[in-house]
Amino acid sequence: IGNLATVDDEKLIPGQVDAMIELLFDRCIVLQGHAVRALAKVAARHTRLAPGILSALLGAASRFPGSRIGYIVEATETFAVHAALVPKIREFLAPYAESEHAPVARKARKVLKRIGA
Repeated sequence: IGNLATVDDEKLIPGQVDAMIELLFDRCIVLQGHAVRALAKVAARHTRLAPGILSALLGAASRFPGSRIGYIVEATETFAVHAALVPKIREFLAPYAESEHAPVARKARKVLKRIGA
């Protein structure tokens, strides 16, 4: 669904956002990862949904233990085009920039650098 967001001229995908958000809480880590990426793509295309989607992603962070949080860390960059969301993104990423999981720390520092933090 995320890949289809770029061509969703009829705006059919926003009606599926709640179902995708539910997948963030699924037991299957594969579905969780795909849901994060799909939601980020939907937010990029349907920008009015971005604040709500970002809140849902950050609210689901506890369901992504260890290095799996990297999915959400990477996705936050998508939302940085909205100046009002940048402080929230910085606050979320700051602790992950010092994560004991090197890939997570690297991703968080990369996003922070790109958003000018």
